[in-house]
Amino acid sequence: MKFDGTISGSEIFLKQMEASEINEVFISWLHDPETNKFLEVRHNLPDLQQQVDYVDSCISSPDKIYFGIYRLDSSLIGSSTVSLHSGDKIEVGLMVGDKSSRGKGYGREVVRLLVHWAKATGFQEVTAGYSTDNVASAKLFASLGFVINDKAIDGGIVREQKGVVRTSLSLRS
Repeated sequence: MKFDGTISGSEIFLKQMEASEINEVFISWLHDPETNKFLEVRHNLPDLQQQVDYVDSCISSPDKIYFGIYRLDSSLIGSSTVSLHSGDKIEVGLMVGDKSSRGKGYGREVVRLLVHWAKATGFQEVTAGYSTDNVASAKLFASLGFVINDKAIDGGIVREQKGVVRTSLSLRS
């Protein structure tokens, strides 16, 4: 989905990534085991061209936006995917790839900005999924008022994780 403009916060802004912004540094983030520990991409690590193709496919998709996460000095620090579902719901995912930018509240600001944008755009619900092992994501989504809808734990390993949590935030007034 083509998204023109930016979504601005106090410390960061989001804008749709262009394929030309994908470089070896970005790919190194995706390939870093510490960074991709909880990302689905770890199961099929893309090379540079595959990631460029993915960004292009998001731009041409009617139901996906691939945002770059930028500090106010315009340096790219990560990415966020927004998937549009059933007309009134979006799902968000994010990665802060730049290790020096972690632990500074940027992930929280990304989700907060996307929730605000979703509400202003007329969406009724924001959802996200994360591994039961991902304590940081659990704290992040809970701090923003998301509630757990489902935990998929079958006593085994779900894609090399103990389980997956589905969480959501209703935007209905």
